[in-house]
Order: sequence, then structure tokens, then C-alpha cells
Amino acid sequence: MRIYSMIAAVGIMLASFHMAKAVDLVNLLGSSDDGANTVNNSNWIANSFTTTATEYMITDVVLRLINPSNLATGDFQVAIYTATGAAGRPGTLVSTISTNSATSLASSASDFAISGLTTTLEASKKYFLVLKGLTLDNNISWSFANTATGIGATTSSFSSSTNSGTSWAATQLGMPDTYKVTATAAVPEPSTFALAALASGALALAGRRKAAGLILSDPQS
Repeated sequence: MRIYSMIAAVGIMLASFHMAKAVDLVNLLGSSDDGANTVNNSNWIANSFTTTATEYMITDVVLRLINPSNLATGDFQVAIYTATGAAGRPGTLVSTISTNSATSLASSASDFAISGLTTTLEASKKYFLVLKGLTLDNNISWSFANTATGIGATTSSFSSSTNSGTSWAATQLGMPDTYKVTATAAVPEPSTFALAALASGALALAGRRKAAGLILSDPQS
């Protein structure tokens, strides 16, 4: 029975590789709103965030958005871009994480949450969260913070495009839009690998000992 207990323990440990604590790569939701930036089909807004030395999988994103006077209909998108454009500006599309109707937004600043995401990002890389109009018939807005305080906010920079992402303005630090990006580590910590290796070794040793015991007790030998 002991070997089966060890098999179960190793299985649980390997399954835990996919379980990690969620962290906010950036979180400005606690900041007061000081205004809002206009977004439509040609005018896009981007805010940066940076991963740490661990590969991450984004699970949740929150943006503080507005549909002024509920005038806008049509769709908008939220996407992740690399920061490989000129001078660290938005570059290549990584993933479109949400397409929604403007009618889903409130007429006053409200947190718009997107959950259940599985977008994997490289370690120690800068990315942009981009809000863009797709088929909007009027403007929507993205609130910006009156300070740059908040988790990860020191690495956040703002950029905008007036030609649907063909080119982007130089990035600016300070007064970023109000948003949060939550992620989990996409790979286990080295210590978890070490524990798994130790458990696997113990399992292999137990298996060899059991096999040896069976040979010694074989009445034909």
C-alpha cells in the first residue's frame, strides 16, 4: 500500500504545477479618476505593464470604462500587444482577449471585468493593454488616474494612436489609465521541480526494492 500512497502523492504534486497564486502585474483601481481618454474606431489607447522573471498567464483584466450618455453602440476590443514598436511603443498583437458591445458599458465610470483568460506572456517583458474601437458609432472613454501610485504602476506608460494602430505616439509616464492585470505563474517554481524530482526518485527506489523482494521470495528461484 505504501507504494500506491507515494504514487498518489507524486500525482498530487504534479497536478499542483498548474496551480499558482494570482498576482497583480499592475493595479491602479485604487486611484481616483482625474478624467478620461476618448476611444473610437481610429483613436486607440494603450497602457503598459511588465512581467517579472517568471512566465505568466493572464487570467483577469479590469478597465474603468464609460459609455458617455449611453450614446455609443457597436463593438470595442481589448487586446494585448508587445512593446516591440519604435522606441518601446505597441508592436505586435499577442492576443485579442475580449470583444464586447458598447451597450454593456455604464454611462459613468465603472469597472469592466474580463475573466477566464489564458494568455501566456514571456518573463521580464513589457506589454501593452490596448483598448480599441471596432465598429463603434460613437466614442467610449477610458478613465485615467490622478496619480501613478498602485502595484506595478511605476512601470506603466501610456500611448495613443489616431490611425487604428498604424502608428503610436511616444510613450508617457504618469497619469495612466485606470486598470488592473492579474496573472498566475505559468510554470512552477524551481523548488516545486525539486520536490517533484525527490518524490519521483523515492518512488523509483521503492519500486526497485519491491521488485527485489518479489524475486527473493520466488519459489522457482
